[in-house]
Amino acid sequence: MAIVDLTVVKFGSSPVYTVLNQTDTFLMANDGLTKLYVENNTNQALTATVIEQRSCNYGHATTHFTFYCPASVITYLGTFRKDRYNRVDGKLAATFTIPGTGTARAAGVYDVPEDGRI
Repeated sequence: MAIVDLTVVKFGSSPVYTVLNQTDTFLMANDGLTKLYVENNTNQALTATVIEQRSCNYGHATTHFTFYCPASVITYLGTFRKDRYNRVDGKLAATFTIPGTGTARAAGVYDVPEDGRI
């Protein structure tokens, strides 16, 4: 099990994808405006799990955020709250379950706020 950093680019730039596997944990720098792009080029849906680091402010149990990414499409996940999902290094951690055959990849894309947006 390795730790793999995903590259984060600004929206409008070409995403820099990293090939996914089921054994590694993938880290992505997260400022609360960053989205996780999952390109699933397999023949089955895959599961992406974003690891929650702290419970929410409303007292709900700590649960990981699980997404189902259909086959043969790019799924855009996020944004993710920094106070719940970031590790102490400012990155969120994600794992993937990939049941199909083919290649799945992921990238981080920073969604730049529009002018005047708070």
